[in-house]
Amino acid sequence: MRGAEIIMAELASTLAKHWPELSLGLIILYAFIALLLTVLVFIGGRLQARTKTAIERVTAKIAELAERSADTMQSASADAGSTEIINAIERLSAKIDQLAEHPAVMAQTGRRLTIAADARAAIERLTGRI
Repeated sequence: MRGAEIIMAELASTLAKHWPELSLGLIILYAFIALLLTVLVFIGGRLQARTKTAIERVTAKIAELAERSADTMQSASADAGSTEIINAIERLSAKIDQLAEHPAVMAQTGRRLTIAADARAAIERLTGRI
């Protein structure tokens, strides 16, 4: 038992001598653990948001594909002229949707005039075919 008492006495004196360094080390260790947990919570939130966004995109794509398959079945029974008109309208709608998503980019690059000209040309082609 005497050996254990000596070791405990040495441990107590070592702790007493180095108490400031040990307390600083423990504070830093706890700070790193808190930072790690914060980062993990943040990453988990970002992953959850991305997963939700991906699910919404896939759902929208499925709905779009369902509509296109219905349009494809209808256009297969229609004549070739109406198929061209439907395709042109879909392309025009896609271009309008693209412009609606990025109005600030288009305003900055000055492409608004060329896109308006493209839209006018597509509308004139459509009215010419009708």
